[in-house]
Amino acid sequence: MNDVLFYVLLLLALPTLGFVLNSIVVLSRFVKQRIRRRFPFTEQLSFRSK
Repeated sequence: MNDVLFYVLLLLALPTLGFVLNSIVVLSRFVKQRIRRRFPFTEQLSFRSK
């Protein structure tokens, strides 16, 4: 029974993990766009650091 419960939990956890990771990526992109619009000089700083 423990193995079955473990696999069920895995199946439930994988989609939620993917959704959380996807939402984090989307949020980070949105925040970066907002920062770039407010502070254009940050792009030059990032290019210099690279």
